[in-house]
Amino acid sequence: YQESRHVPITDSICRYTLNRESIIAEDASQDPLLKSHPTIGPWGIGAFMAIPMQLENGHVLGAFCAVDVKPRPWHEQDILLLKELTASVMTEIHLRMQILELKTEKDLREKTMIALSHDLRNPLSIAKMGAEVLGYGETSPEDKENLLSMISKNIDRADRMIQDLLTSSRFKAGESIPLDMTSGDIVEIVGSTVESLKKVHKKEFHLDITGEILGEWDGDRIRRIIENLAGNAVKYGDVNQRIVVSLAVHPKGIEISVNNRGPVIPQGELDNLFALFHRSESALVGSQKGWGIGLTVVRGLTQEMGGTVRVESNQESGTTFCVSIPHR
Repeated sequence: YQESRHVPITDSICRYTLNRESIIAEDASQDPLLKSHPTIGPWGIGAFMAIPMQLENGHVLGAFCAVDVKPRPWHEQDILLLKELTASVMTEIHLRMQILELKTEKDLREKTMIALSHDLRNPLSIAKMGAEVLGYGETSPEDKENLLSMISKNIDRADRMIQDLLTSSRFKAGESIPLDMTSGDIVEIVGSTVESLKKVHKKEFHLDITGEILGEWDGDRIRRIIENLAGNAVKYGDVNQRIVVSLAVHPKGIEISVNNRGPVIPQGELDNLFALFHRSESALVGSQKGWGIGLTVVRGLTQEMGGTVRVESNQESGTTFCVSIPHR
């Protein structure tokens, strides 16, 4: 009898609850849904009741069931009791999932803070070294100009790291960052950002954009979004291939996309890319360092402008991040 109760999931009575509806049958042999099921007779099921075990996202894990070997009425108190037991079980499952999620996030945060502390030292050390050399007072005008440029670039680099960390922390805490909307041409904003990226990364960028698109824009947010996406493209893309930044107009707004050739991101990893401190498996095994903050910042900045961000990655067209923003 025990062995006969092991059946494939496709033959399980509980699978009927996957549509999130409870099953309450006083006589399973006469119930329209259950009477033809192959387990009703052999298992001696008379009355049957099943309550779906549903997660907050709507996914059904299974069902909490009550069975009687003889047909019987299910009273309101019976149904309420089983629903309360199901709710208690789901509360426990939810709490355990939250504890596991918090522990995972804690571990990721600690690793990220270690990496961030280490990476912050690099630009600050370079800037400090440059300042010390200037302090000697024995530099030519050309060397002085190069040292000042080096100091400025590394201070800017450290500042971007800190800003991204602060921004991601505010989004995680549920805080919003006020929009700073000004009238202007987004083509100019995107174009100047790409020109700066060429100088910073010493990399070939192609700008696919023409004309002008006037409107109300938060220029600083848009720059930060492009800088973060371009930084990822430089890190993980093919060093011998250019990065393409495109801007297109749609009926409801504009779409900025950043495309790079290189290793494909597996489909199973795409959904978690924007989670705070998360790095894809391919990124973890690669040589490039990262903290899993940049894409969280991109998503947060985009959503606060009423926009959306998505990613596509395949062998034919490479990896493309697309940011859609309403046109005001």
